[in-house]
Amino acid sequence: MPTRILFCGHEFADGYRYTREWVDANCEDVEVSRCERHEVEAHIASADIAVPLMTRLGPELLELGAQGRLKLVLQYGVGLEGVDIDAASSRARVRVARIPSEKTGNAVSTAEMGVYLALAARRRHNQMQQSIAERRL
Repeated sequence: MPTRILFCGHEFADGYRYTREWVDANCEDVEVSRCERHEVEAHIASADIAVPLMTRLGPELLELGAQGRLKLVLQYGVGLEGVDIDAASSRARVRVARIPSEKTGNAVSTAEMGVYLALAARRRHNQMQQSIAERRL
């Protein structure tokens, strides 16, 4: 079953487009999709990773996602004001991550790298684990 990444809205279209292009070219077992903000409720339970963008993810949406496949909310950029972190982490047991940019000017590229590294780690996890066990690079 492929890992599903859901962009919750149509803001920051380049981030979605770049992520989708990279995934399509490099990952057979990852799907990237997006929906309108008002459609998130219908799609969040089938996503493993939700990228909220400007969409508010309150307790009800997070619980709905957690009842399905949702394991991670990864903000593309810096702001998590719209994500109920307490509901996500303690009640729904969904991890929440963001790319801080208080001291940097490259939040967009850093967020892209975070998504790409998460995908890379997911894709090669078993091979990396075996390599470590065998003490070889």
